[in-house]
Order: sequence, then C-alpha cells, then structure tokens
Amino acid sequence: MEVLIPSSQKFLQNFFHTLFAHRFAEVYGNQPYAYLNISSYDSAKTLSVISTIAKLSNIIDQHRKYNPQSSICHYVKRYRNVPIWVLINFLDFGTLRNMLSSVPTNLQTMVARDMMSFVQEHLPNTTKFPAETMNTFIKNIHEVRNVCAHNNRLVEFSCRGDSHYWAPLHDKYSIHSTDKRRDVFSVFISLQCFLSISEYGTVHNKIRKLIKRLDNKLNTLASDDVLQLLGFPKNWQDTPLIQHDAEHI
Repeated sequence: MEVLIPSSQKFLQNFFHTLFAHRFAEVYGNQPYAYLNISSYDSAKTLSVISTIAKLSNIIDQHRKYNPQSSICHYVKRYRNVPIWVLINFLDFGTLRNMLSSVPTNLQTMVARDMMSFVQEHLPNTTKFPAETMNTFIKNIHEVRNVCAHNNRLVEFSCRGDSHYWAPLHDKYSIHSTDKRRDVFSVFISLQCFLSISEYGTVHNKIRKLIKRLDNKLNTLASDDVLQLLGFPKNWQDTPLIQHDAEHI
C-alpha cells in the first residue's frame, strides 16, 4: 500500500506537470514570468498566492546563482524569461497543487475538463468533473503520499479534511454526503479520476494481492481488519480483479 499509492501519485504528478503547464501557457501566452504575477491568480487567495510566488521566485533564483548548467539558468541568461513549461519540471507536487488551487476558476475548469477522459473510463455516464472536487481529491492524495514518503503510519490515518462529496463516484461505493471522506479508501477510489482503467486496475489488483498474502502472515489480526482500519469496506479483498490490458505502475 505504501508503495502503490505513491507510485500512482508519481504518475499523476508527471501528467499534471505537463497538462498544467500547457493550460497555463495557453491562458497567459508569452507574458514573461506570468506565474510570478499576482494578477495571474485568484484575488481571493492573496496570502497563499504570495507564498507560492515567493517559492517559485526562490527556485529560479537558486538555479540562476548556483546551477549554471540548469535549463532555468539558461533561459534566464539568454531570454530573460523562464517559460512555465521549463519551470514546471523543477516543482514538487505540493507546489504544483498550490498553483492549481490558486489560479482563476476558468483555468482550473480547463484542467478538470482534461481529466474527463479518465473519469469517463470509470464512470461512463459522467458529463462534468467540478474543479473544486478535483482540488479536494488532489489535496488528499498529496496528504496520503506525504504519509507514505515519510514512513509514517497509514493505518487509521485521516486527511485533514473531507474530499468533496461527488455523487458519480461516491454513490458507486455507497458513500453518502454525510459520511467522512478522508480515509485511505476515499483517496484510493478518487484515483479513478486521474488514472486510466489499466493504471488504476494495476493498483487495485496489487493491493488485493498483497492483502491476500497478508492473511498468511497475521496471527492476531485478520487482513480484513487492517483494511477496515484504512477505511476499506468489509471483505474488500474479495472484490473481483479489474481486467485490463497491461500494467503501467
């Protein structure tokens, strides 16, 4: 579990880097250092935007001063501008997430719309993926990833906030608007909005396989008890395998 979810997040991160850079550049064109301009962000989020801009500026400054071979330094010296598609490769997922949640709603909506190819693979009757819902899903994915990355305990872990209730996904698992949606299972099912069936199926099937193996090693606790401490439904390990063409994660 602590390997599979970060692996999924890594794929999501790589895809999002490319997608966000493309959409940001599409909106702001060739405006130099548009990501350092506070007017490029939601005016209602000034404090968080200032922090994000400061971090982006620091990344550029550090490479300009101390890493002369980097593409950032090259673009600063030669073009007096670092395009978003260059800078994006130097951003961690947390910084990218902060940027996404801080840009204007129309830009967030463009990114959410791009996720629909994944969403419709899993939820074929869905016609819209709200940007606000997307942001809460990504926030909790990032929190679980951080727990795994620092080798902290995932069992009984809860994110700081519930992800938005989104009927197309949550109704599929009998999760109601009044239920908590901040455990590992909630994060796990939200990956369907960012991974293909093949990619998500690989994660699903590997977790199922690991849990079944765990049954042979536990003496005082059943594997089903472990799953329920992660928020998974009772007997989840007996759910059918997800059939897919190839494994990517």
